[in-house]
Amino acid sequence: MENEKSYEEFIERERNRLSPEEFFGCECHSFEHVIRLAYSNDEVEGDEIYLDKCLVTNGFLERLKDGLKYIFNIERLYGDFDSTTIKYTDYDRMISFLKKIRETHSGYNLHFDDSSSYEFKRTLSVDSCDNTMRIVASVVSDKMPWMNIQDINVFIFLKRKKSFFKRFWKGIRYIFGYECNYGLSDEFIIKENEAKHLIKIIENAAANNKKHWEKL
Repeated sequence: MENEKSYEEFIERERNRLSPEEFFGCECHSFEHVIRLAYSNDEVEGDEIYLDKCLVTNGFLERLKDGLKYIFNIERLYGDFDSTTIKYTDYDRMISFLKKIRETHSGYNLHFDDSSSYEFKRTLSVDSCDNTMRIVASVVSDKMPWMNIQDINVFIFLKRKKSFFKRFWKGIRYIFGYECNYGLSDEFIIKENEAKHLIKIIENAAANNKKHWEKL
C-alpha cells in the first residue's frame, strides 16, 4: 500500500512538472481540426504558451488557385489551410486552462491592469516562421437564428511577404504541398500580452452567448 501511495505521489508530481496541455475539437468533429493549447517552462526559452494546429490543404487544383492568389497578394477570407471553429461549449474550459497557468506559473502575468487603457478587439494575430494564425470571434446568426452565437475561429494564413519574389517562391512551394518547417502542423507561440487578449476574446464571447441565451 505504501508503494502504491508513493507511486501515486510520483505520478502527481510528474503531472505538475510536465507541460500542461489541453486539446480542443472543432464543431465539425474532424480530427484534423483539433488544436492543442499548451504551456512550457523551458530552461532556455523560458515560459511560453503555444498553440499547435494541423495544416490541412485542399487538392492540387485548389492549392494552385490559392497559391496564385497569394503570389499576387490576394488574401483568402478564411485562410490558406482548413480552419477550426472551437465548440462554444469549450469556451469555459479554455478560459480555465489559461487561468490555471496564471495561477500556477509565475512566468506569465495574465492579469490586466484596469487602470491602463485597453482597446478590445475580436481578433488576435500571431506569427510563426512560415504562417500567420488569426483567432477571430464573430457572430453567426444562421447557426441558431433565435440567438446571436459568437463563434471563435482559428484561421491559418500563409505569412505575407512584401517582396513579390518572396511571395512567388513561397506560393510555388505551397502549390506543391509545402506547409511549414514543422511539416504537417505549425506551432504559434503566444506571448504574455497576446495570452491576455485571448482570454478577453473568449470571455467576451462566452458572456455574449450567455446574455443572449438568458433573453430567450
